[in-house]
Amino acid sequence: MVDLHCGNKLHARLLENGLVEVACQSRMCGKKPGMVIRHRFLLETGELVETLRFKEPTHNRKGTQDGT
Repeated sequence: MVDLHCGNKLHARLLENGLVEVACQSRMCGKKPGMVIRHRFLLETGELVETLRFKEPTHNRKGTQDGT
C-alpha cells in the first residue's frame, strides 16, 4: 500500500490489488459527522469498484479509543 498525501492531508491510497482508495466528503455519498466514506476505483480504468462506509472511532477523555 502506498499513501498519496501532501504535508497536511492523506488524499488517496494505492492498494496492492490495483485499486486506488479515495476519501469522499460528499453528503450525496453518505458523508456526515461521525462517518468516513471511501471509494475504491480500478487504477487502470477509473471504474468505481465499491464504496465503503465506516463510523469514525470515538475517543474517551483519556485520548484512547473507546472499547480498547
